[in-house]
Amino acid sequence: MICYVVPIAGAVCADSFLGRYRTILYFSLIYLAGNVLMCLASVPSSNTSRMLLTSFGLGLIAIGTGGIKPCVAAFGGDQFHLPQQQELLQHFFSIFYFSINLGGFVGMILTPILRKSVTCFGEDTCYPLGFGFPALLMLLALLMFMLGKPFYRLKTPKENVMLKFIQCTLYAVSQKVKNKTVKYEHWLDYAKDKFPDKLISDMKTVFAVLLLFAPLPIFWSLFDQQGSRWTFQASRMDGSALGSQILPDQMQVINPAIVLVLIPIFDRLLYPLLNRIHVLECPLHRMAVGGIIAGAAFLSAG
Repeated sequence: MICYVVPIAGAVCADSFLGRYRTILYFSLIYLAGNVLMCLASVPSSNTSRMLLTSFGLGLIAIGTGGIKPCVAAFGGDQFHLPQQQELLQHFFSIFYFSINLGGFVGMILTPILRKSVTCFGEDTCYPLGFGFPALLMLLALLMFMLGKPFYRLKTPKENVMLKFIQCTLYAVSQKVKNKTVKYEHWLDYAKDKFPDKLISDMKTVFAVLLLFAPLPIFWSLFDQQGSRWTFQASRMDGSALGSQILPDQMQVINPAIVLVLIPIFDRLLYPLLNRIHVLECPLHRMAVGGIIAGAAFLSAG
């Protein structure tokens, strides 16, 4: 829950106070601290503080990952000159999503192996290594991110966009209720006397896109069950396949594996072919079709 609430604070910090680079940097440090605490908490001991360290570490990870969620993709988009590099921007997002799933794919395979195949602290398993490996990778990623600063296009934070958004919405609604004589094509136009046209135009786009995102809470509530139900189901099944043993906590690797295969196919073959016949040229149309297919998959799964 925390990692899906904190992105609001991360977006406000990035847009209004710190800028995207510093927001990513500071929340990544929190993320790294959480990883280190999880590694320390997994060291076997009779100390009752392990539960406290685990809870605190998970909390820091949730805050850290939540804070960077709204900033990383946007920060990458800031590096492109639009509209001249619009096509490159679309390829960037494909590579960005590919990289995320590649990391998930490797982590979901390697971490259970490190946990089960290595012994440490007199135990048959080595959870400290399983948690310490992601902490090390997070540290390396953070160092690489900091080293790239001289090459980034850094946009300075502006006014509090979230606050302006709320103020404009409330003002437009109040003016629409009060003013019965003047009729506008869109209800946000009632705020034209107080707020700039650019803000109102952007807000119209946001509210239009919100209709597309309305079903997303239902989608994610079903999708994220793969982290629990898939693992639980795998623990009750025979994991042997092609002469190797698939661990229950490796079942989640199916999703990023499929994504890694499909991204280059879609980006280099399918989408260019569809563009030639003027089908699904708009990213929103592709998202809508993908949502319909995902809904059908959920229904077929019962």
